[in-house]
Amino acid sequence: LCDVALVMDKSAFVGHIGGDDFIFEATPEAAEEISQAVIERFDTRVGEFYSQEDRQRGYVVTKDRQRVERKFPLASISLICVDFGGRRFSHWSEISSVAAELKKVAKSKPGSVFVKDRRTS
Repeated sequence: LCDVALVMDKSAFVGHIGGDDFIFEATPEAAEEISQAVIERFDTRVGEFYSQEDRQRGYVVTKDRQRVERKFPLASISLICVDFGGRRFSHWSEISSVAAELKKVAKSKPGSVFVKDRRTS
């Protein structure tokens, strides 16, 4: 993410929220382009972490936390965009709520995705 974001937008900021969640700030013009480039790079490289059999099958078979054998899809990445251009937020928690909504939408879609909030108010 850092490599892509900073090459495409010198003013970009990348931060680690925690776990496997990251945030980046970029110009509105660059945000979608950066996101698509990150998805492309991720999807191109993620297969290196799986066996050929798993890649062909499209999932891995392993035990879940309850030790029940299950099928899990190959790793994907979800990126969301909260655009401040057409909206006014009075508190950071409003931004966090919008981000959580968008993350839920993104996670409901298969594969690597980019979801942008297009609401203006």
